[in-house]
Amino acid sequence: MNENIKLPLDIKLINGLSAGMIVLIIVLALIFLAKNLKTDIADLRGIVITGDSKYQNPSNIRDAILPNISGGIIDVNLVVVKSVFENLPWVRSATVKKVYPNRINVSLTEHLAVGVWGDSDEWKMVNAQGEIFEVGSDELEEFVRYPKFVGSDSQSVQIVNMYQKLKIMFSPMNTQISKIQLSPRGNWSILLDNGTHLELGRGSVEQIFENSKSALQTSVKIVEKYGKRVEDIKYLDLRYQDGYAIQMSGVSLIESPSSKHTINDK
Repeated sequence: MNENIKLPLDIKLINGLSAGMIVLIIVLALIFLAKNLKTDIADLRGIVITGDSKYQNPSNIRDAILPNISGGIIDVNLVVVKSVFENLPWVRSATVKKVYPNRINVSLTEHLAVGVWGDSDEWKMVNAQGEIFEVGSDELEEFVRYPKFVGSDSQSVQIVNMYQKLKIMFSPMNTQISKIQLSPRGNWSILLDNGTHLELGRGSVEQIFENSKSALQTSVKIVEKYGKRVEDIKYLDLRYQDGYAIQMSGVSLIESPSSKHTINDK
C-alpha cells in the first residue's frame, strides 16, 4: 500500500464534458477505506456518475454512498449501490456497473416534475408519469414555480392526465392552472393563476375536457355581452345538470344550454 497517496475527500462537479451531459465525478475517501476496511487502495479508485445531476448535491451523495462501500471492486454490492442512488432526492432510476480494474460507473435519470404533490408541507412532487417522489426541504424555489396537485396518492396518474389535457385548453387564454384537485367523491376543481376558480364536476378526462371547453367558449361570449373581459370571470361551476353558474366582477348569472340565465348585480 502506498501511504504517500493523498486523495481529496470532497466531491467534484464537472460540467460540459459533452453536449447535454452533466458529469459528476466522485473521488472517494480511499485512505479512509484503506485504513478502516483493510482494502488495497488500488482496488477502488472512484465512482463516475453520468446522466442527470441537476438536483444532486455532491456532499449528500458522498455521505450516502461511503457507508455502503466495503472492500474492493470485487466486493462492492451493486444492488446496494443502486438502491442508495435511487433513494437520493429527484433520482428516478440508476444504472450501476463495475468497470475493472478500479471504478464504478453510475448513470442517473432524474424525475421530470410537473407539479407539487399534496396540500401539506411533505416536500413531495409528482412527475409526468404520475409518480410521486420526495425532494429536499431546501428546494423552495422548485415548489413556488410548479402547480399544486391534490388528491389521493392512488389517483396521481389520473390527476396528472387531467392536468395535461386541461392545460392545453387554457394556454390560448394566457393563463395557467395553479392548482388541480380531485375530491374523495370524484369532483374535479381547478384554480387558475389569475384567481379564477372552476368547479368541473365528475366524469372521465374526456368528459370533463369537453364540458369545460364548451363552457369556456360560451363564457367568452357572455363576458363580451356584458362588456367584461375573460379575466373578470371569478367563478365557473359546471356541476349543474342543465347549465352552469358564472360569477364575474360586477355580475353573476346561471347559464343554461338554451341561453336562459339569471343575472344578479353585485
